[in-house]
Amino acid sequence: MDGNPSTSEGAGDAAAAAPPTDAPEAPAAPLVLKERTVEELMRLHFSSPRTRLGAEGLRLTTMALQLYVREAALRASDQARLTGAPEVGLEHLEKVLPQWLMDI
Repeated sequence: MDGNPSTSEGAGDAAAAAPPTDAPEAPAAPLVLKERTVEELMRLHFSSPRTRLGAEGLRLTTMALQLYVREAALRASDQARLTGAPEVGLEHLEKVLPQWLMDI
């Protein structure tokens, strides 16, 4: 026993620790919106090219957008689960969008 997990003893332990095939999938990677992308999207709607956005305002706007997108995705996922769909589709987002807009 040398403590090396690549030995045959360690390999048996790894197979025994493998999750069952019916285990739920691992959570998806966290949503990350780049501040640069949010800034560019906002600039598309500024009426004056001289309009400026402070660093703190940009950071807070990016955080709010991340929360909004995450909430919409979770609601669409719940709707897909309720209908028994194997994947979340546009129709699930369309179903939850009116209530989501009223809630925000």
